[in-house]
Amino acid sequence: MGSRISINTPCPCFPRERSHRKNSSYGAKFEQQQRLQRIIQESNDRNNVIVRQIVQQNQEFRQEKENNLKAVEQSKEDEHQRNIDRILKESKEKNKAALLQVSQQIQEENSIRRRKNIEKKAEIEKLKIQSKLDHEKKDREPNYTRNI
Repeated sequence: MGSRISINTPCPCFPRERSHRKNSSYGAKFEQQQRLQRIIQESNDRNNVIVRQIVQQNQEFRQEKENNLKAVEQSKEDEHQRNIDRILKESKEKNKAALLQVSQQIQEENSIRRRKNIEKKAEIEKLKIQSKLDHEKKDREPNYTRNI
């Protein structure tokens, strides 16, 4: 490059020295274009940061939603299991009560049978003794019909 600077070419020492372009319309347009590009780039950078934040928030929201759905599903399963456990417990208690009642009825029936059996045995013993006494009484009495 030569020592002569043209108005139509950008200054090679930009941004250090701007004195060459201050009065030229091309230099002003170039600076304006550079400023606009810088503003656009900064705006794009800010927008990219915002977009990244939004994307990350969306991912977090999706993850949170998924976790909440899992938690709801788990709580439904837990509630279902608690209901099953409660029903089983109630059923077990009812069965236990019914079994106890049936057991008591059987014990009462057995007690009644034993008592009847004891009464029958006592009556049989009484009849045996009565029969034996009757037999002995007959043996002591003279039997006139036998001698004939």
